[in-house]
Amino acid sequence: MNLQWRDHALGFNGSLTWNPSSALFRVAVVDLKTGTRIGNYAVPALISQQGPAEYVVSAEFAVPGDSATPGPHTHTSRLLIRAQQDGSLRFLQNCPRPGECY
Repeated sequence: MNLQWRDHALGFNGSLTWNPSSALFRVAVVDLKTGTRIGNYAVPALISQQGPAEYVVSAEFAVPGDSATPGPHTHTSRLLIRAQQDGSLRFLQNCPRPGECY
């Protein structure tokens, strides 16, 4: 599944692959304010089912810094994904923290 999402400071562009036992994000990460490329990541993800057709896919991205936080830190992505009737998946939003969605 190809995806693009953002949080308060970073943009993510890449793919998510998953099967019943594992999931992996492969993404390029950029600083949204400056456009600076942060890096390319291959990060394992956790999947939890939230309903009959909805999933939350979570992963953490350790970054060396960005325009909002200059030093090394971690960005958490929690993507809400919905299965469609045709079997495809649709990304709905990234909610890294309760009440904070992009």
